Parts: sequence; C-alpha cells; structure tokens
Amino acid sequence: MEATAIMKGTKNLAAAKKLVDFTVSKQANIMYNSVYAVVAYPGIAEPVEFYPEEAAAAMIDNDFEWVASNRSAILKEWQRRYDAKSER
Repeated sequence: MEATAIMKGTKNLAAAKKLVDFTVSKQANIMYNSVYAVVAYPGIAEPVEFYPEEAAAAMIDNDFEWVASNRSAILKEWQRRYDAKSER
C-alpha cells in the first residue's frame, strides 16, 4: 500500500482506525510484499518477480515535514509547470 489515511468526518472512526492499524502491521506488509518489493516494515521485503532489484535505492529521500510546510509553494509551482496540460 502506498498510503493510508483517515478522512476528516468519517462516519465510522473506530473501524477506520482498525483498518489503518492493520495497514501498518507486519501481517499487512507481508501481504504487500507478494506484489511489491518495497515495503515499510523492517525485515519483510523480499525480491518480487519482474520488479527492479534496486528500486529502493532509486527512490527519493522525501522529507514529509518539509513538504507539508511548503505545500502552498509546491502546489503553485506544480500548477505553473503542468496546469496547462490538465483538462478543464
């Protein structure tokens, strides 16, 4: 799984929390690894057929706190570069 979140105003918060807890569990990461070679849980990742062997090394080291702090500027730059390509 690439990402998980609980949406503000969800009608069943207890169930949403239970699902999120599962998505970050060892069991879930073992399941993810059946089709995805890069998983978050330490010690779980095994090679996956047809998946590039060095995928993790090619990924960026994303600073999520910095991204959150600079969200407006990032969105503005993204729109400057790519908005003309989107459908309106």
